[in-house]
Amino acid sequence: MRKANLNKLEILFKKAAPKAAKRASLGVNGIGYYVHFPAKAPIDEYVNATSIRPGTVQFYFNAKAHSLIARAILPLYVQLACNRCFAREVVKAIQSGNKGRLAQLIRRYVKACALQSVCIANSGFSLGFVFPFSPYKVYNEFFRESLRFRRPAQRKKP
Repeated sequence: MRKANLNKLEILFKKAAPKAAKRASLGVNGIGYYVHFPAKAPIDEYVNATSIRPGTVQFYFNAKAHSLIARAILPLYVQLACNRCFAREVVKAIQSGNKGRLAQLIRRYVKACALQSVCIANSGFSLGFVFPFSPYKVYNEFFRESLRFRRPAQRKKP
């Protein structure tokens, strides 16, 4: 991770989650990694990112923090993937801007003491984790991304 070695990450991802690796694409930088899953238009893809905020630090990666975050969020993502009622409730909380309800839903499955914040962000959510052994807050984010570009409005000639 520190070296932003995408090839090595892809090999590890294929070993850990072979079915997901067939559908997903990956991105990596010196502070985290991103998993992109295709979706139907107009969304195009869902993105899960675990990273320190860009601009905070360069090439700092704490494997222990990332491992603990992965362990903590797994029950949440299992529910999002398998429980349509729960997923609808999460979407409803995000779309209505109800941060309290979103936090309540997420904290039902993410039990880690290190989870410091739950926010609505980028048409999804952002979970902020703080660990005593790391000087930086690490975020796990889930959001939808639309890659479609709209044509700029035509200007009328005077």
